[in-house]
Amino acid sequence: MRPLTWFAVAVILTVAGGVARADAPHAVSPGSPDRFARAGERCPTFSWSAVPQALAVHLVVFDATDETADPRLVVHVALPPAVSSWTPSLEQCLLPGRRYAWRVGAVDGEGEAVWSEPAWFEVEPPLAEVPSAWVEQLRERLSVTPPPTGATTGGSVATPRVPLPAATATAAAKTASLFSVGNGGAVTAGAVTADSFAGDGSALVNVDAVTLQGNAPSAFAPAVHLHDDRYFTQTQLATGGQATVHWQNLTGVPAGFADGIDNDTTYTAGYGLTLTKIKFSLAGADNTRPGHVVTTVDNTGDVGQYASLAVGTDGFALISYYDATNGDLKVAHCNDLACTSATITTLDSAGNVGRYCSLTIGADGLPLISYYDVTKGDLKVAHCSNPQCSTATISTVDVAVAGLSTSITIGADGLGLISYYDLFNRDLKVAHCGNTECSTATISTLDSTDDVGRFTSITIGGDGLGLISYYDVTNGNLKVAHCNDLACTSATTTTLDSPGDVGWYSSITTGADGLGYIAYYDATNGDLKAARCTNANCSSAWLGIVENVNDSGQHAAMAIGADGLPLIAYSYNDPGGGEVRVVHCRTPECWGRERVSLVLGNSGEVILVTIGADGLPVIGYSESGSNSLKVIHCSNSRCAPHLRPR
Repeated sequence: MRPLTWFAVAVILTVAGGVARADAPHAVSPGSPDRFARAGERCPTFSWSAVPQALAVHLVVFDATDETADPRLVVHVALPPAVSSWTPSLEQCLLPGRRYAWRVGAVDGEGEAVWSEPAWFEVEPPLAEVPSAWVEQLRERLSVTPPPTGATTGGSVATPRVPLPAATATAAAKTASLFSVGNGGAVTAGAVTADSFAGDGSALVNVDAVTLQGNAPSAFAPAVHLHDDRYFTQTQLATGGQATVHWQNLTGVPAGFADGIDNDTTYTAGYGLTLTKIKFSLAGADNTRPGHVVTTVDNTGDVGQYASLAVGTDGFALISYYDATNGDLKVAHCNDLACTSATITTLDSAGNVGRYCSLTIGADGLPLISYYDVTKGDLKVAHCSNPQCSTATISTVDVAVAGLSTSITIGADGLGLISYYDLFNRDLKVAHCGNTECSTATISTLDSTDDVGRFTSITIGGDGLGLISYYDVTNGNLKVAHCNDLACTSATTTTLDSPGDVGWYSSITTGADGLGYIAYYDATNGDLKAARCTNANCSSAWLGIVENVNDSGQHAAMAIGADGLPLIAYSYNDPGGGEVRVVHCRTPECWGRERVSLVLGNSGEVILVTIGADGLPVIGYSESGSNSLKVIHCSNSRCAPHLRPR
């Protein structure tokens, strides 16, 4: 049990001349000093050994039910010095089923207290009738007069009158709680009557039971309910009753709906469905199903080079790309999830602009595009004015032949972070945007050893810092830069793969575990390779060959699918022609994988991949031969066949 502190249950005795410890009072009943003894009454009599020389006696009772908290004071009484017992009044009785502790003490003339040892007990009242004394006390507290001997009768059962004494009404209501009903419980005429009130209660006259029985109307019981059609009972509603809604009394109702009629005619049935019929197909977990869609998005001239792909806040894919015929930066906004059609917009046509473009969605929900201005040799950024990117604000971020191989993402601070190649100095650089529009930026050089920085790709790692893969031109190596702060003003660089000429077309993303994944091309062997970082800064990685048949892996692009596994799209070439291929990894390390050929005969010169709002891969590419921009919408997470060209 929890020990009592100095303020615990006690009786305090005030004594005339000092009281020695031997003269301290002893708690006798109820309870025990070393255990919870059971008390059978809620109003137990507390007794203790008397201390004759005490000047005053104080008894204190604490509720000690909660052993994790200090005892709570519930009773504190001062008693005459000669008293050695005390019984609480009805108002002071204790609660059943709770544990209590008490102690008694003496205080001498100098104020020195002498305490008894605490006694512990638990109140658990017996199952017995309520004592008659309690009934009498309750009757007095309620001011109820017992039935008089000369009660009237109503049939076979005595029916007393319940007198209501004349009095001025006060805030404390006077209630007659005891009355009798005649005829075995049935109310009859004259069975219940009441004397009149005086003063403020004069409006309450004798109430005769005649006015309370049957359906006879009176001021106390109107003949009918005064409910109108605004009120309906549960029975009415449960049996088909119809409720009329009074719309004029409702507030906060959407416009066009205040009359109870939905005027919205803009509803759609969803992709692949109409309002007059439903299409569906059944497939097992490992089966494929038709529905792959290949769409030509733009074929006006030589278009689609340096493309980049993202999914907008409206759930539709958005593609930025270079129009080589006109030297313009263009954007295609898909009109549905499968991108069966798109709206084309020219964003920048001032000079030869749009190469090396990279697209992401900003913290404001609007697209942000980095790209290279060939005419001026500048790194530029376009901040779209709406999710469709029909217009944009253009800003110059860096000058002096800087801005090749751009890659953009949004940092943990909600601002754009751009990695790019400075052709003039042959360095890897980063621009950290100063606002969501990226109208200003802080420029930092991350790697200036030799000729480095081509084929950059940037992502945000699990630690919230930037992670950049890039190609070391001088040494033919794949390298990684891990930013040391949110603005990436400096970075730690690591060579991940070095034998031969490796690191072309690098594409980096972050897995579900927060670690980096990189797909890249081994130019020496013509292989598609992958690296999985083993830590947040990617100072080491697992390296593996994904495909080594003929020439595989150019223009590689990587994404993490809805199943949490890597998906790599790339270009495959052999003497008979080219293909756009996809590898779906079966493990995070991509040790087990399945390969799918999506487009036969024409390889993609630029390939990009993302995961759509429906959880399915969307792949864009620039088709060799036709020089057109195309999009593939896969029908499953593995991009397995079949294809349906459009």
